[in-house]
Amino acid sequence: DDMYMGMLSGGLAGMSKRWWDESGGFDGAMLGWGGENIDQGVRMWVCGGEIVAAPNAQVAHMWRTGSAKTNARYKHVGDTLRNRARAIFAWNGEYAQKLDAYQDFANRKQNGGDNWYGDMDTFQKVKDRLNGCRPFSWYL
Repeated sequence: DDMYMGMLSGGLAGMSKRWWDESGGFDGAMLGWGGENIDQGVRMWVCGGEIVAAPNAQVAHMWRTGSAKTNARYKHVGDTLRNRARAIFAWNGEYAQKLDAYQDFANRKQNGGDNWYGDMDTFQKVKDRLNGCRPFSWYL
């Protein structure tokens, strides 16, 4: 059981192209960096996958020139908060409402309305394509 992990570290993951495509890949509406690990980690577990450590794996990271999104420390103020909200509202079910207890999230909701984190239809399409996914309570 030591090889199983509950969450990804950042966006570091290896998987088949088939699973990547079927599970929807990265959320195209996320901005900059941050939150993709929450999205991918929970998505993987609740929709039929698993996260297994590969202790002898070697990982390299290549920066791409010409795209600001691939530069080190790329972010805009508020993007990470928005991305995390997207992941939480996509996968955490009734537990997502607990975000209102955190001031940063509550302020964004007050200033931007209930859907300040953007359209969430793509997540429902993923859930439908994968024949539904387990509830977040199963993950817990």
